[in-house]
Amino acid sequence: MWRQASLLRACLACTLVLAAASRSSDQDDDARYKAPINVDPPAISTDRSIKYDYDIVYVRALRAGDEIHKRYYTDFSQPVTMEPGADLMLLHPDGKEELLVEGGDGSITDPVVSFDGRWVYFVRLYNLQDRSQWSPPREGADIFKIHLATRRIVRLTNQRFTPNSGAADWATGHRAASNGAAEKDKSWYDYGVFNMGPCPLPGGRLAFTSNRDGFRPSKGYPAIALQLFTIDDADEDVDAEDPYPRNIEKIGHMNVAGALHPVVLADGRIIFSTLESQGIRSSISWGIWSIHPDGTNWNPVVSAFDTGGASNGFHFQAQLSDGSIVVEEYYNQNNSGFGAYIKLPAKPGADYAPFGPAYMRDERNPPWRFGRFDNGKGKFYRIPFMPTGGVSFTPFALNGEGEADPSIVGDKTSPRVGKVTHPSGAPDNHLLTVWSPGPANHQYKYLPQIDGGIYLIKDAVVVNEPGEMRLIKNDPNYNECWPRAVVPYERIYGRAEPAHLTPIANDGGRSKLLPAGTPYGLVGSSSMYKRESYPNGKVEKGSVTARFAGGNDPFRGLDAFTSHGNGMPLNWHVQGATPDCTTTPRFTPCGSWRWSRPPTAGAVPIPGDCSTATPWSGCESSARFQSGSSPRPKATPRRSRPTPTATRTRAFWPAFRPTCRSRSKRSTRTACC
Repeated sequence: MWRQASLLRACLACTLVLAAASRSSDQDDDARYKAPINVDPPAISTDRSIKYDYDIVYVRALRAGDEIHKRYYTDFSQPVTMEPGADLMLLHPDGKEELLVEGGDGSITDPVVSFDGRWVYFVRLYNLQDRSQWSPPREGADIFKIHLATRRIVRLTNQRFTPNSGAADWATGHRAASNGAAEKDKSWYDYGVFNMGPCPLPGGRLAFTSNRDGFRPSKGYPAIALQLFTIDDADEDVDAEDPYPRNIEKIGHMNVAGALHPVVLADGRIIFSTLESQGIRSSISWGIWSIHPDGTNWNPVVSAFDTGGASNGFHFQAQLSDGSIVVEEYYNQNNSGFGAYIKLPAKPGADYAPFGPAYMRDERNPPWRFGRFDNGKGKFYRIPFMPTGGVSFTPFALNGEGEADPSIVGDKTSPRVGKVTHPSGAPDNHLLTVWSPGPANHQYKYLPQIDGGIYLIKDAVVVNEPGEMRLIKNDPNYNECWPRAVVPYERIYGRAEPAHLTPIANDGGRSKLLPAGTPYGLVGSSSMYKRESYPNGKVEKGSVTARFAGGNDPFRGLDAFTSHGNGMPLNWHVQGATPDCTTTPRFTPCGSWRWSRPPTAGAVPIPGDCSTATPWSGCESSARFQSGSSPRPKATPRRSRPTPTATRTRAFWPAFRPTCRSRSKRSTRTACC
């Protein structure tokens, strides 16, 4: 219950001041979007410009009618649990369909089509009876594939945990004690291995996410932490007892909080959703990153910089025939994974930076519109470092918390415009999607409840109203999910499979500090002086360092690494620009498991700067106020405020200077410069 309570408190404490900075209606202030919105998409058969001649594989989940809410969709708040009974279906262009795999007491999810169009990979969530968001099934989940012509099913993963063997005294098989009293004091997991999100790769490999290494999310949210892995594809069942089958390899070593749904791009990169909850950031901030299949070349695609205490997240992504990337943004929990789409270029042009600046109101951060207010003004949205060339792909839909907008301005009784989820590239630069009409939100009893159906968005053109989509299937008795065109990869992307990126082998020859086989090495840092770490700061002409953008500076000129009032600077909470030893008004330096960030091994000391220091192993329980007060004998207890002193101003809490212990010598690191 504490997790639910803490999330509720986070939602209630969400700072509207910060949210207003990113969700402002400053773009086209005089614009009005007052025209009624058409919420009745015509059937795809009425549009002869669309060549719809292919099967679609999808997941058919149950529906409890218009008035009863149940979780028939997974999202990033509960990625491994849903209502049982979701089946894998094959829909033909004439409307007839076949049952491929029955969900039974579990459910089917995450389907994807092989490059040759002959197989469908999918995930079976085992026994979901009496399971919930915080109690995942003990049986876990595995990846399978089905041959469409013969209906032969192959199991590709197994239920073997492989945690750090030195981290605990493990019970046999790492599960609930199986040897009675002999193992009553041993450590074990109360849930299964969850192998999720299959993604075929060129060269006969498969990317997926899994909790097989037993990581737990740093802040307990969601219930488990999935990390990126790759494994050899095969046409025979996996050995159920092999702990390291088929050249399995973890490539997501830095997915310490969670990763979801890898998607391979035509250029060979993998994009995936990642939980960015390190340091004192929000525990629900998900962004989209790219990575090479060998685990190298990590790069942001759209970062988790949504402002506010309870942030939206970016999750569910796809690529169109023209190379564009479609990403969904939504708010967790109350929307069942439904939100709005943005569209991004695969890569910006050679003459353009991939992102705008940190200052949200800079013209290089053009806002995206997600819906409209009751007066007809657009709901515009900004975040720091917006991806270059990004546009709102479904501007009628809301990207955050709340029910969808009315279709008629000023008439709250008019049908709601709905929200979208589960994008997937289709032939001829079309996009398959799931759309639910109505409020698409269940925080309160907004009716009707979610009713997802399969629709097509034409020609990768921005959709201004649902009526511009084309209806493929929406049975009010079911929730249709995860539509995927059953065609060879070449029909969508013009090549037989994505580009094969040559792996970078670390043979130990590049540096003696990186022995052969080291999974990843040095982590870079931005410049110590050429930076944009000031909260929503602006780099003035002729300067290289961000300063306050103007007006009443809430940070009192105290720079980027200083907390203030009852909150924290935007760049700490949103951009994650925390020093290694963090201090906030509520938490001790280095002492809080919830907020402190692990150090970077091999960092170089910079005189007068607090962001780096010599390698260290931990912080002592001593600190003194940097503002000039006498030394304190002990660090303040976790989750308590420092004792006010005469030197403290009303505007901010004084920063600490924690003393840290290195492996070979003592060194002092300041938590604020």
